[in-house]
Amino acid sequence: MVLMVVVEQKPGKFCIVINHSFLKPLSGTSHKKPPPPSSETIIVPELTSINPLIDSDCYPCKWGTFSECYLLVADAPLGTEAAVFNVDAAFSLMIDSLVHLDQALNFGVASSPSIWGQVADVMADIYLQHGVQALIKWVDNFMFFWFPSHSVNGTYEYPYNADLIWGIADQLGWPWAPDKFKPFTGSF
Repeated sequence: MVLMVVVEQKPGKFCIVINHSFLKPLSGTSHKKPPPPSSETIIVPELTSINPLIDSDCYPCKWGTFSECYLLVADAPLGTEAAVFNVDAAFSLMIDSLVHLDQALNFGVASSPSIWGQVADVMADIYLQHGVQALIKWVDNFMFFWFPSHSVNGTYEYPYNADLIWGIADQLGWPWAPDKFKPFTGSF
């Protein structure tokens, strides 16, 4: 396990990160697959990572892949544009209540990114139900696409705009990071 202090984009703002993903066997052995769910093994001392113990099939979510993004762009009609929204501090948000901080197993031997991914999947589904035509997400980054309905005098008309995305987020308390927002454009 690797402990790091990462400088954030805002000056003077630091974030402590425990990298559970860094797999480095302490000996010549390594695990390529997590133990079966019925196993009583909780800690494998010869590994320095929690992630090999997590069965990602138990935490399915819809991460967008490079290939999916490429195909969406390649098949898009002329005039298609995309915008990028980033969730503000997705893994650092705390509810206003009592919180237990587990100092030994920060993920509780569970996949924090995939649990977050399930929450993000719900948000993506809400946007698609409210008229967003296509989106791809990766962890806390969402890329929204809009396709032109038709062109009038060389200008395109779109069925929605960024106000829809901001509005739904405001209604639900979804924390987009305004300083990381990239508005709709045909290239970036």
